Amino acid sequence: NESTGTAAGTATVNLNDGIISGTTYAGVDSSGILNVYGTSSITGNLTLARDSGSNGTLNIAEDATFSITGTWYDGSGNAVINNQGTLRLENKSLYISQSSGGEILNNLAGGTIAKTGTGASTIAWDVVNNGALNVAGGTLTITNGYSGDGTATVAGNSILNLTGTLTA
Repeated sequence: NESTGTAAGTATVNLNDGIISGTTYAGVDSSGILNVYGTSSITGNLTLARDSGSNGTLNIAEDATFSITGTWYDGSGNAVINNQGTLRLENKSLYISQSSGGEILNNLAGGTIAKTGTGASTIAWDVVNNGALNVAGGTLTITNGYSGDGTATVAGNSILNLTGTLTA
């Protein structure tokens, strides 16, 4: 299953074992929610909360795996990622394209953020890690705040670079 498009206004999109390609928005002028189930990925660009005052939420379900092979942005609204499954960064990044101050990646208990590949990935969001953060290859840089009770594992020859505020 492959899809492209925009979840405009108040919309919920459920992705189950699918691929999102092209430019996709969740939360354009109101609220947008993208729920991920099964093994899914994005090969294009995803923007959460494009407009000021909008809300974009990405929920990765328990036992789901969502791989980034495109680039993710936060617009000028409030964006939240709630991860209970596996969020796989494959040499790609989460960026804040407009400073709105409402970008949070919640890695919930049971959730895993997995950095794979030999290149670099950046998370320019606040990260609350109450699950597992695994850097299996390359470099993962977190430029905003990092907190939580979760674990962080860095494989040999890999790098976890925390340049923001670390709250232990």
